Amino acid sequence: MRDKNGAAWPQEGLEPYIGYVSTFIHLNINLGSAEACGRYFSVWMARYRKLMRDWSGHDTAIWCVRLRQSLKSTFVSTHFALKASEARDTGSHAVFYYLSYYAVLHAVWGVMYLHPDERTDAIAKPTHSKLPNVFQSAFCGHSGIIRYPIKQMMEDLRVRREYYSYRMPMNSPFDDDDDARGWTSSVGGLVKQCIQLANLHSHLISEAAEREGVSLTSMEEAWRGNFIEVFRTINSQRNPANGGWFMEPADESALAEYLLHGCKLYGHSVMFEHLSDEFMSYAGNGIDDLGNANKVRSLVYRGLF
Repeated sequence: MRDKNGAAWPQEGLEPYIGYVSTFIHLNINLGSAEACGRYFSVWMARYRKLMRDWSGHDTAIWCVRLRQSLKSTFVSTHFALKASEARDTGSHAVFYYLSYYAVLHAVWGVMYLHPDERTDAIAKPTHSKLPNVFQSAFCGHSGIIRYPIKQMMEDLRVRREYYSYRMPMNSPFDDDDDARGWTSSVGGLVKQCIQLANLHSHLISEAAEREGVSLTSMEEAWRGNFIEVFRTINSQRNPANGGWFMEPADESALAEYLLHGCKLYGHSVMFEHLSDEFMSYAGNGIDDLGNANKVRSLVYRGLF
């Protein structure tokens, strides 16, 4: 393989900077050279270390939840992308565009949970316009680590999602091939690249925290209540009818584990196996869910490794 300047591509780009087995092949190609990979690592490492210099144990704990949610997003975006393909094959444009849009949204959101400038309360409840705007600015462009035009892509998918959801045409699906294309053919590729980007930044965070001595914390009573509230806000939402929280079993288990054992910042490729065991394993609809879950696990694994 050769880079865009015609030079022989090195065997590894970003991989030597990460102390755990991972692949960043698509990101390496996008950056274009081993030197650009090194610069990217150094710039973001400095940003994370600067962020962490004033951290308390509470900050470490909150970022553990953000990391977990980011990894969850790799499963969610992959699940939606797979289901979008199934909907397309059955001719359901309404479901196809809905799932395509949300596959991209969750892929982008999973990366944005790891952005050092994003406050936790803000990134837990972003607007549909903020996610592509900030992502585009931080990671895209001519020499960006992601080459997809995220703003254009998400706006196109969002228009199609809204059209088929709110103004479903009587004659659907259209016969026009252009209607079935747009940016939908790029959804799978974008999801895979966001999985690699989230994995890279999760390891940057883990390494920066180790260097600053803030990678591990126990659960202190003084901020225990706030931590529980933040965990629920990131992972769920209140039921407007009774004010209670929707919380599924895997999240309840993770919260209990944090409260009992404390929190440590790990990269996604380290935590993959644990979260993979949790994915679609507490409840479901039998063999169909098992087959879908295994497809998602396999695709996320191939994105990470």
